[in-house]
Amino acid sequence: MVPASGEVPDAFDRSVIAAESPGGILGNWRTGQVIRNARGVSRQQLYFYRVMGLIEPAGRTGNGRWLYDGRVFARLAEIAELRRRGKTLRQIREELSAGGSPLAQGSG
Repeated sequence: MVPASGEVPDAFDRSVIAAESPGGILGNWRTGQVIRNARGVSRQQLYFYRVMGLIEPAGRTGNGRWLYDGRVFARLAEIAELRRRGKTLRQIREELSAGGSPLAQGSG
């Protein structure tokens, strides 16, 4: 199950929390950790969503790998729900860039 905003997966590894993380307890998640905890999301999907601007990384590791904060799980769940409702990724990007939550606006 993908966690709701503000929650962390059961398999949460506290060792990945950055000491000065702006995400607080949600910490920073490496790509592989996001994929393992956001069931149904592949590495390629995560990459494509990042390139399209659907998700935003929190930063990078010292060796240049992407880090995501815990909010990525809520965003991935939102994208998955909008896809289930028949929205294209282009439509989702437009709705998300307009601000607010497209889910709060109904099935549109």
